[in-house]
Amino acid sequence: MKSEDFLYSKLQEVCKDKYSAADIETVCSFLIATQNEGELIKLVDIIKQSSVEEQQELIHECVRLFSLTYIKTVEVLSIKDKRFILPKTNTGKFTQKHKDILYDLVEHETLENPVYLSITDTGILIVG
Repeated sequence: MKSEDFLYSKLQEVCKDKYSAADIETVCSFLIATQNEGELIKLVDIIKQSSVEEQQELIHECVRLFSLTYIKTVEVLSIKDKRFILPKTNTGKFTQKHKDILYDLVEHETLENPVYLSITDTGILIVG
């Protein structure tokens, strides 16, 4: 079973009483989008090696970290194996210069996924 399918089935199993299938799909898609392949495999391995109670706790923590409300307000940008989260309110301000800066960061800095971004009213890219 692919990592994505396993994660979706676990989310569905643990959260089916609390969330609709569409909401589970949204959360799962977001979790997958914010991880590179290696990180996703590690997350799945951790879940597989955990007890049922630990699995439930891990899944609920993932859902709490990225609420549906939050997911709907951000966009995930992928550059190589890094994932950047940008508020949708900032997407109109995102320029090629910002993208070039992110490519440079990916090449020369150690970044942990996901990387949070924002853009000031004056166009300054904030990476945090």
